[in-house]
Amino acid sequence: MNAIYSTSSALQDRIIETAVSMTAAVAQSIRPVEYIILPDFGQRIILRFDFLNERKVSFEEADRLEAQLRSLAGPEYWVTLTGSCYQHIPPDMVQRQIAIDRKISPEILQFAPTRHSEPIRTDAQRIRDRLQLSGEDLVWEIEIPVPSTTEEPVIRIIKNAKEDNGQSDKRQPERLKIGGMDFAVDFLQNDPSFVGLVKAYFMAEQRRMALASYVAQFEMG
Repeated sequence: MNAIYSTSSALQDRIIETAVSMTAAVAQSIRPVEYIILPDFGQRIILRFDFLNERKVSFEEADRLEAQLRSLAGPEYWVTLTGSCYQHIPPDMVQRQIAIDRKISPEILQFAPTRHSEPIRTDAQRIRDRLQLSGEDLVWEIEIPVPSTTEEPVIRIIKNAKEDNGQSDKRQPERLKIGGMDFAVDFLQNDPSFVGLVKAYFMAEQRRMALASYVAQFEMG
C-alpha cells in the first residue's frame, strides 16, 4: 500500500517549511515538535511548538504568541503550544473539555475545506479498512513527530464514537505498517472531551486566545 498522505515527504516538507518560516518571524526561541492530523474532525493539520530554552509563559503571553502564529500559518493549519510551555495548567483539563462540549453548541464546528481535506479523508479510509473498524469508530488523530525527534508516529482511534459513557469495548494497542512506515495504534474509549477540545479551538481562535489558555480559564459553573 502506498504511503498515506499524512506522512508523505511532500506534505512533510511543506509543513516543515511553514513551521521554519513561522519560527523565524516571531521574537521567540520556539521549535516545531510535531504535527497532528485530525482526519474525522475537518481534516485539520495542527502544528505544535515548544520553547528551545524550556521557558514557561503565562496564559496572557501564550494568547499573544498563538494568535501571532495562527496569522503566520494561515487557514490551512491550526497552531498550539505544548502543555510544557505553561507556568501552570489546572489538573482538571479533561473535565473542562467535557464542560465545553456540553455548553458550546456544535454549530461552532465550521470546517472550511482545504487542499488537504480529500487526501486526508482517503488516509482515514485506508486506516479503517486495515484495522477493520466499524462505522461508529473514528480516526481521531495521526500524530507525526518532526524528523529531528525520536518519537514514532501514532494513530489514535476512538472506539464506538456514538457512546459517551466510556463503557464501549477497548481494543488493545496494535502496530500497523502502511507504505513502509510503522505506526503505533492506540484505541481510546470515547468521551465528550474529544469534541470539547475541537470546540475549544474554535472558541480560542475567535477570542485570540491560546487553546490551553481558553480551556484552563473556561467557567465550569
